[in-house]
Amino acid sequence: MAFAWLSTLKRHRHALTQNPLIKGGHKVARWCVIMTLKAVRANAWARNALHLPRNKVVEPLGCGSGMRVIRIGEAQTFFRPALNLPEDGAVKRFFSDRQHVAMEPSYVAVIDGGRVWGYAYGCVFTRDGSFIPAFSRDPWGAKMHGVWLRSKLPEPVRVPGRVLYLVTPEAGCNYHHWLLDLLPRIGAVERAGFALGDFDRIVINHANLAFQWETLERLGVPRSRVFTINQSVCWQADQLVVPSLLASNEFIAAESVQFLRDRLPSKQAVVGASRRLFLSRRDASARRLVNESEIERLVHRYGFETIVLSGLSVARQAQIFSEAEMIMGSGAGLANLVFAPTHARVIELASPRWLTVYHWMLSARLGVDHTLVLANGDARAEAASIRHREKDFSIDPQKLQRVLDALERSYVSGSASSYGCEKL
Repeated sequence: MAFAWLSTLKRHRHALTQNPLIKGGHKVARWCVIMTLKAVRANAWARNALHLPRNKVVEPLGCGSGMRVIRIGEAQTFFRPALNLPEDGAVKRFFSDRQHVAMEPSYVAVIDGGRVWGYAYGCVFTRDGSFIPAFSRDPWGAKMHGVWLRSKLPEPVRVPGRVLYLVTPEAGCNYHHWLLDLLPRIGAVERAGFALGDFDRIVINHANLAFQWETLERLGVPRSRVFTINQSVCWQADQLVVPSLLASNEFIAAESVQFLRDRLPSKQAVVGASRRLFLSRRDASARRLVNESEIERLVHRYGFETIVLSGLSVARQAQIFSEAEMIMGSGAGLANLVFAPTHARVIELASPRWLTVYHWMLSARLGVDHTLVLANGDARAEAASIRHREKDFSIDPQKLQRVLDALERSYVSGSASSYGCEKL
């Protein structure tokens, strides 16, 4: 009971902070603090005494001064094939605007004397204290980054040897971002010519969760070398190695998908897999399917089995998804699409006010056919509002039944495109 009350309070507080007026006032106040502290940092004596960064930012691809960059991938553009939008043309523009994705060059930076601070989104500095925003994606942007709000930072503690820095925004306790954003950075480091055994310390933001330790151990990261970042510590390494962050987590590189498919499952995707998975959200704390029991009864008639992913090991989740011909659901569990066979079909159940491309991007990379079914409510073809991220939703059973009937007909005809569904 207490947990439910706290969860409700947290959701109301989150929605309040996203109110445009409150957010605008917060922005003005934040800017005033930043400008005040900028004057403090301009004074070398005060800056050094308070261990603050210089009023200078640097970009890895245009920087010298103790930073070496190893390029591992050039800039590229990826075209996402259209997804199916049966009866939901109102959001057509949202997805059509996101079919073309530009990806910046990928690289690994080697920084002699680099410093790190445990800010929530990560914080990396050069030896002389210049800030590197490319390794710390704060929602407020580089100019209003949380580091500029600090009146004092912890005194740097020297860490001898070579340190790998993997702090990744939103990955600390979120399965999706851990799997798809953080872990592929290990693959990037390996493509740059490093082995995990080359590092004396590996700095990661994690919440000591079972799936985090399982995947790290599977990839060969020794638990004894993992150090958790926090705001009370600032480390200065003899040599700091940092793989690049994607400018947006709405994109995933082909190399990242292949790295996860090669290294995490205990076996390869099954040829001719035939399981139909309905991913339950009955144990979720937010974005629950309020009429799940009704939908469950419906999809069972089409051969779906209900799967509750929480509590399952990553290896088990990978195995289940590798055996699927059809996958229906929503939420972070769909990150496991990365393990699905390329002949699988996806039915994503989505809130009309919280549209994302995370799962579509995986389907696009794998060449998997992706159908999106919008929940009840007003659909808006606009950027998703974070205020609606945690709201529960319901699915119209009749609408879903029409989608399933169309999919069944496509199986009979043997055509992946004859759904009778509207394409973008």
